[in-house]
Amino acid sequence: MLFISIFVLELNNIIKMKKQRIILVTAYLLILSVVFGLKYLEKQTGLFKSINPLFLLALIIIAFVFTLQSLKRKGKKKNGIPIDDEFSLLIKYKIGYYSFLGSSFLWYLLFILKDDFPDTETILGGGILLSTLIVIVTRIIIKRFPNEQ
Repeated sequence: MLFISIFVLELNNIIKMKKQRIILVTAYLLILSVVFGLKYLEKQTGLFKSINPLFLLALIIIAFVFTLQSLKRKGKKKNGIPIDDEFSLLIKYKIGYYSFLGSSFLWYLLFILKDDFPDTETILGGGILLSTLIVIVTRIIIKRFPNEQ
């Protein structure tokens, strides 16, 4: 009985929330139900044995970050603040340029060292992950030190 009253109180609090928060809570409840459903299905049938719970947690964290960014952009748009100005567009081009150069050199290095890897999947997976890491590091460095020239 106590759980039902807590659930009703939570529903009452959710109804009082703004529409954006209701959508956010609903999305995360849906994600959690899918995660628990997959875990239950894996436990009962043996499917999805290769899915790591840390991978699912990482997906939830990534979804949370992107949701917060989209809410921030929506708030800026609502307040009349321009979302993208000319300077931020130039920074994005600069990030893309340096990331492309770094990824190109990385792939060149991977192809030179291809005999040191056990199989092709390892080279491909490592290249994709390292390219992503290059983009993230480049983005952090250039946003911190934009060098406005």
